[in-house]
Amino acid sequence: MYKQALMADAWIREAEEALKLVEDIENRVNNNDPSLQDHGNCVIDIAARSKLLDVGMKIDRLEALIRNLPSKLIL
Repeated sequence: MYKQALMADAWIREAEEALKLVEDIENRVNNNDPSLQDHGNCVIDIAARSKLLDVGMKIDRLEALIRNLPSKLIL
């Protein structure tokens, strides 16, 4: 049961961190800063691209946690 609780906590923590990264990326993309404009199209700056890669890694970890759930999971 202890291991199940740890896995659930890890999943929730990863999901919350991924959500924060996605929200930050959205804020950067929706920013009206002219430095992020290129011929009328908004481009993602280097920090946002890095965060996007981090989101991808977190999603991979979330998927791995789901695939490796114990057979008798109690939430």
